[in-house]
Parts: sequence; C-alpha cells; structure tokens
Amino acid sequence: MVSKVMVNFSAHDSTNEMYNRAKELGLDTIFDRHQAQQPQCGFGMQGICCQLCSHGPCRITHLAKRGICGATADTIVARNMVRLAVHGAAAYSHRLKGRRGGRAEDD
Repeated sequence: MVSKVMVNFSAHDSTNEMYNRAKELGLDTIFDRHQAQQPQCGFGMQGICCQLCSHGPCRITHLAKRGICGATADTIVARNMVRLAVHGAAAYSHRLKGRRGGRAEDD
C-alpha cells in the first residue's frame, strides 16, 4: 500500500488539499514560487526599499539615511503601505460593479 505524504502550508484543510492535488498533477503553486524566491531581500522585508522611480531602488542603511529623492525610512514605509493598501482595494473594485444605492444586486 502506497501512503500519500500530505504537505501542510496552510491552517485551512481545503488549501492543503488543493496544494497536494496540484502537486499530483505536476503543477506549481504560489507556495512553490514563494519558496523559489528565497532568500528574499532583507531591505524589502523591512519595508525600507523604494522602487518608485527609475533612480532606485533606494535602500535605507546607516550610511544612506535618505533615498535619492530625500525620502527617509518613515516616508518609504508609509508610501509602500499606502501603495499596497490601494492595490489591495483596487483588486476588489470589480465587486462594486452592479451595486446601486448601497445594496448589492442578486448575483
């Protein structure tokens, strides 16, 4: 009898089941692609890497306390946080289509 090795990447059983099914089918997943990107840049993990313009990327260190544009670590972190929040909200803007007067239409 062959036993299947179940890999758990998530706290959700359904996600783990789908991951294992994808592996059976020979498909790569977000978990595989994330693992292939390791190790990730420590500056980006700390949020102190700015890639907004073509002069960068700027990384804040003890030697370079400001980016080329003059942005401090706090400015860069705030910009990155706002940008991520806006991108996340925009990803769901399609849900607004078809809404009238604050009520959702039947899907």
